[in-house]
Amino acid sequence: MRFVRSRRKQFPIIILITGFLSVAWGAAAAQEAPPDGHITVTTTKDGTSSDGFCSLREAVITANKDQDSTKDCVFTGDEAYTIELAPDTEYVLTKDDNGNEDASSSGDLDIYGDLTIIGNGATITAKNGYRNRFPPDMGLILI
Repeated sequence: MRFVRSRRKQFPIIILITGFLSVAWGAAAAQEAPPDGHITVTTTKDGTSSDGFCSLREAVITANKDQDSTKDCVFTGDEAYTIELAPDTEYVLTKDDNGNEDASSSGDLDIYGDLTIIGNGATITAKNGYRNRFPPDMGLILI
């Protein structure tokens, strides 16, 4: 006994798959790109390790330098920067410098321009209570 496959039955399946892929692709393309200057922090680790994740420290350094030197923090445009933290997350600054550094690579987070941080209920703390998390004389907007 021979089974013969009909191409007529395959045709609707191909159309269905093609239609599904077209809708999925269109939905992905319709998502809005982040606004200019937007940086999303993707890890709670403190550092600048070029590991594919954007730390709060790397985001601040990226905003200060107007470039992502570690290639971890994706940002667009050159507008005033906005850093967005994950909701209800704790970020612990662990890199201590005993107050001897002013470029954010260790110690507190030095801000050199207009910056907005969208906290989303997150907490930023400093390990062992060293120095300020943000120097009081820097321009900073917290939301």
